[in-house]
Amino acid sequence: MKRLILAFASACLLAAAPPLTPAWILGPEGRAAFELPRAQWLADGGLLLQAPRAGDAPRAWLRLDPGTGERKPVLEPSRLLDALQAATAAPVRPASLPWPLALDAAGRRALVKSGGRFVVVDLAAGTARALPRADAAALSPDGARAAYAADGNLHVLDLASGADRALTVDGGGTVLNGTFSWVYGEELFGRTDAAFWWSPDSRRVAFLRFDDAPVPVHSFTDFRPWQARTLTQRYPQPGQPNPLVRVGIAAVDGPVVWAALPRDGWEYVGRLTWTPAGDALAVQVLDRPQRNLQLLLADPATGAAQPVLRERADTWLYVYEPIFIRGGREFLWPSDRSGFHHLYRYDREGRLLNAVTRGDWSLCPWGGAAGLASAVAAVDEREGWAYVTCRAAGILQTQLYRARLDGTAFERVSREAGTHAVTFSPDRRWYVDAHSSAAVPPSLSLRRVDGGAPRILAAPADPLGLATPELATYPAPGGLALPITLLKPRSFDPHKRYPVIFSVYGGPSAPQAADAWGRNLLLDNLLTDAGYIVAVPENRSSAALGMKYEGAIAGRLLGPVETADLEAAVAWVTAQPWADPARLGVWGWSGGGTSTLAALTRTRAFKAGAAVAPVTDWRYYDTLYTEKVMGLPADNPEGYRATSLVDAARNLHGRLLLVHGTHDDNVHPQNAQAFADALIGRGLLFEQMVYPMRDHGMGDVPALVHVYATLLDFWKRNL
Repeated sequence: MKRLILAFASACLLAAAPPLTPAWILGPEGRAAFELPRAQWLADGGLLLQAPRAGDAPRAWLRLDPGTGERKPVLEPSRLLDALQAATAAPVRPASLPWPLALDAAGRRALVKSGGRFVVVDLAAGTARALPRADAAALSPDGARAAYAADGNLHVLDLASGADRALTVDGGGTVLNGTFSWVYGEELFGRTDAAFWWSPDSRRVAFLRFDDAPVPVHSFTDFRPWQARTLTQRYPQPGQPNPLVRVGIAAVDGPVVWAALPRDGWEYVGRLTWTPAGDALAVQVLDRPQRNLQLLLADPATGAAQPVLRERADTWLYVYEPIFIRGGREFLWPSDRSGFHHLYRYDREGRLLNAVTRGDWSLCPWGGAAGLASAVAAVDEREGWAYVTCRAAGILQTQLYRARLDGTAFERVSREAGTHAVTFSPDRRWYVDAHSSAAVPPSLSLRRVDGGAPRILAAPADPLGLATPELATYPAPGGLALPITLLKPRSFDPHKRYPVIFSVYGGPSAPQAADAWGRNLLLDNLLTDAGYIVAVPENRSSAALGMKYEGAIAGRLLGPVETADLEAAVAWVTAQPWADPARLGVWGWSGGGTSTLAALTRTRAFKAGAAVAPVTDWRYYDTLYTEKVMGLPADNPEGYRATSLVDAARNLHGRLLLVHGTHDDNVHPQNAQAFADALIGRGLLFEQMVYPMRDHGMGDVPALVHVYATLLDFWKRNL
């Protein structure tokens, strides 16, 4: 026991790193350098913890008592290891003991993934049971059953008797019950697999049924085995048919009821949310342009659906989760209707009671893109507070605040400058705070809502002498001040001029510049150690300032508005005495790759650029993401033409490195191929790196190491 706690503490410390290389940064030591313990609240108010990676040491599950600070093992690592290996017949390394994907409401059973299987672990008995092979699984709140989706059908397994009941039988082929059609999982539901949700009383499972038959098929050719195989994917592009979707509600011991949604006027099901008592299922539906949304309450016994609320926007709508309070008699509703992201309180009939938050700033989740992560950390109904994360303290800060549910008060809770990611205890008396800033590595602390000294669970790790960002703003068109961070070499000489590499993303409501210990800091230090300055600018759409600014790009995604902001950032940077205007680079991944190609074809500011996995024409990307901003090609042909980088390839200025994986099922390889073909047709020279059967994120350490080594080599040769 003493050894376990000492190992837990020592795992949060790291000796000075060796000289930085892509292999070290992306290997086990680099990935663990600033990793925090995992933490999850238990229903009884205890806190479940798991130490970061520390060599081959077992990553034990520990239970912490918030009041006393006492820690003790939930399961001895050896027992958990033996139980998982017996359940799956697959070896488990001690250092790879999994973390619970979910716990039942009482905290008695945990669902984990081990050996490629979903496994239910009984925490008291120390036993484990593997579920049938499945694509997704979830425990019922009472812990008595597990639902799982396999081969297109949804099942419920009784964990006591072993009885397995198929809730659907029509799955297979193009029909998916309980798992997402690709475009839904990617763009609406945060890249999750389980398209089903248990009711709070564990009596029913709501689920989505997809039919992909209308969706066009795309293919990828593998280079293995000798007779190369072809893989296929159902992927709808702008203007093409989407998957057909229905909302089912299955009783664990009865039939499936189908929600009676409106006959027309909608294209997408955006969210399913149970009321606290399980007496209704909240269903959100969106029209295809994603400008009109309707919230309905469906009766789980009959499927009858009652309209409650409508939301409309002239730009586009993000889909947010309603939060039911007062036993389901009221709900909190996030909305961008004012031009800023705020919280509103409604009664169950859809009558607006009051705005909970207001101001010329936006609520902002600590992580995740808009609509995929909530800025509401907790609701304390007894005391009448909603706890939210937002940028009221500044556009580079994410702080914890609390607002009265009746909208009469709003006050800051967190104090340290930087970024706070918080999770609250079930009784709302405590919260775990993962904090970092641009200068201070991540730490984890346990805090009381009513104040008092924090209990440090993991102190900031040794910063390893890394260069850390400077925070600033630059003047953008229209007088708007936008965020930018600057990373300078540790040996920075203010009397020298340095080449500057602009690291860009640019997609709407997806900020990269922040007062936080950046996830790419080690990789960016590779560049500063090589003598470059790294600048990370936001544009008015990406900075998550609110729809007032974000909506300026409607119909022209990653087009002239974002380019004008980037040019303003370049002008500000090159006005600094340390910047060499003749040696500017730009690079990015995914949307950042698109922004890079836009910079190289719409401006002449950059000597070189590297685009990894870029969208090069929005007609090649998916319906949900693209049409939200661009609309349908038939309705906005000029917008699609004006933002096509394939058409703009003839204007390429500067050296280009184009990088793509051949099994990228997100941004298809045809994007890079079309752009490359346009360059070839114009006789324009460029460099290209193709990664065989790698996906959008490249997926494996050797490929990632190769990507970053290639990037570093490219900069050294061209800047």
